[in-house]
Amino acid sequence: MLGGSSDKAHLEAVLDTVLDGLIAIDAAGRVQSFNPAATRIFGYQRDDVIGRHIGMLLPAFEPHICADALKRHLMVEDQACTSVAREVTAR
Repeated sequence: MLGGSSDKAHLEAVLDTVLDGLIAIDAAGRVQSFNPAATRIFGYQRDDVIGRHIGMLLPAFEPHICADALKRHLMVEDQACTSVAREVTAR
């Protein structure tokens, strides 16, 4: 479990070295983490994405469809599955 700022800094350093684009979102779909590989893939800088809705990266973004999909994902009985990786098509 991450407790101190050094733990968070270590995790951030690890995520920054991963070759795959990693994006973490909160329950409302706002981007919380956007690693350098995601910057290379999408062309957005981290500061341009953090706090914005994940839909900005999805093709043909329709807010109500994205919100419904996010709600369905979060309503699963086994909440542990909300931390598994998902692969989706993006812009």
